[in-house]
Amino acid sequence: MNGSELDFWLGSWHARWEGGEGTNTITREFDDRVVVERFEGRPSMELTGYSVSVFDAEADLWRQTWVDDWERSKDAGATWEPAWEIAYTRTG
Repeated sequence: MNGSELDFWLGSWHARWEGGEGTNTITREFDDRVVVERFEGRPSMELTGYSVSVFDAEADLWRQTWVDDWERSKDAGATWEPAWEIAYTRTG
């Protein structure tokens, strides 16, 4: 497994949602073993996000960790709901 399953995601993206727009840039880093996502909600809103995806060969699956404000919880994290839907268009 070389992790090529996420190659479709690599590149620059224009992000659009109701009432705003931003960008999302996806790169391979750390000797091509990690896929990094950088989301930028500006100028529409003061929101940035970051994710790191790594292939777990033993479990034969991708593991992703992200930090951002895309979801919200009204019960201290017992359940989560999306804050909004985002449409992506490739720009590069």
